[in-house]
Amino acid sequence: MAATLSRTRRDIRNSLPLWQSAIASIVLAALVGAISYGIARAAGTLPHSVLVSTPAGDEPITLAPTIIMSAQGALAASLVYALLRRFTRQADRILWIVGAIVILLSMIPIFGIDDPPARMVVTLVLMHIVVGVATLAALTGLTAPRRSA
Repeated sequence: MAATLSRTRRDIRNSLPLWQSAIASIVLAALVGAISYGIARAAGTLPHSVLVSTPAGDEPITLAPTIIMSAQGALAASLVYALLRRFTRQADRILWIVGAIVILLSMIPIFGIDDPPARMVVTLVLMHIVVGVATLAALTGLTAPRRSA
């Protein structure tokens, strides 16, 4: 049984066309965002009493925007990855470097929240990291190697 699981994992890894890996990474990012949000709410580390600035005004962090922002980040990463694969030979490496920088930059607004509890800041930082790493891992781990022309 272990051999079957190992073989199946190898068959999936690096075997999908980019568009399928992109869809998988977007779905995964949304799912990871939703699960991490649920865990944070259950643990009490994302209080609704702390408001964040949104285009609609100051609101608490809720599930729907968490899912949407996670999926948008994965979509952007997919587009960047497509360009990198088209124009570079080290797309995976460059994506991880750019992705790490973007993940760090995405945390800047966290520190603009007025008087957040420390546990909320830690939770939001961890959520950004987990969603970002899951997205990058899905894109680089599922996509088939580019064919030489």
